Amino acid sequence: MPDDVAKILKLEAERLGTSPSQVIREAIATYLKAGPPKRRVPSFVGLADGPEPHDAATHDEELLRGMVENMAERNGLARRDR
Repeated sequence: MPDDVAKILKLEAERLGTSPSQVIREAIATYLKAGPPKRRVPSFVGLADGPEPHDAATHDEELLRGMVENMAERNGLARRDR
C-alpha cells in the first residue's frame, strides 16, 4: 500500500476509534453493496434520431455546430455577440 494511502487509512481509523483493518472491511463492503459504477451514455447517442435515417449525414455541420455551442455554453465559453 502506498505510504500516502496508509497514512490516510491510519488517520481515518483513529478518527473512527477502530482499526485500519475494520476501515478496510467497511470500505470494501460499502463498495460491493453499491454495485458496478453506472456508465454514462455518450453524448453522441441519439444524434441520428430523426424522421429520416440519413438526417445526421445530411445535417452533420449543423449538428456539430450545435454540439460545440452547447459545450461552450456549459463551460462558460459561449460567444457574447449574439
